Amino acid sequence: MLRLSQSSRLAYPPVVAPEDDSRPPDEGADAKLDTAASAAPGDDDPIGAHGAAGTFPDDGGLARGLRKVDRVFGFTEQVVLVSLLAAVVLTATLQTVAEKAFGTSYLWSFEVIRGSVLGIAMIGAAFATYQQRNLAMDLVSRRLAPRGRMMLRIVLALITIFIAGVFTYGGLRFVDVGIKADDHLADILTAWAMPIGGGLIVFHSLIQLIIEVDYLVRGKLTPDRERTH
Repeated sequence: MLRLSQSSRLAYPPVVAPEDDSRPPDEGADAKLDTAASAAPGDDDPIGAHGAAGTFPDDGGLARGLRKVDRVFGFTEQVVLVSLLAAVVLTATLQTVAEKAFGTSYLWSFEVIRGSVLGIAMIGAAFATYQQRNLAMDLVSRRLAPRGRMMLRIVLALITIFIAGVFTYGGLRFVDVGIKADDHLADILTAWAMPIGGGLIVFHSLIQLIIEVDYLVRGKLTPDRERTH
């Protein structure tokens, strides 16, 4: 009997008591989740997950209002750029099919493509100004202190406003000459791309200049390369 009981104990593994499900959850897992959540870009992240627009905690009331207006214009410019690009592609495709398949050429297609390409160039320059990608001077700014980089951005904004202002004035004169000479309507509409694009460049540069000065007066530092509106 003794031998049988010992062999029985060896044949069956010891029974382990079930774990108590009432114990508190693993605090380490919660800590990992909290860490991941804090690392994810939130409302206080100026750059965001994919370079998206975020809030700027140091913005004052003036800067915050100007950024809202700037974003509206930037979004509108983006929509116009996509529309102009679509017009170029569709018109060029239609002209190619008509010429190859039917031997027909539409004269208006050349006007549409020319005007759209000029509009893409001018509105694209304005959109680049909105994203602060027109004049950067990285090689110079990297050698400056944060406040020195602010002063450099102010100087660049002033230069941009002056050059774009002259370009806008010249574009308006060009439109005026075309109207007085009774040019074709398409030529006049194409000429309007120059003052509109130049005016938008001045507008975005002026907003960025005011924001930089506002930060400078309040003793704050603006984020470097604010290309994430």
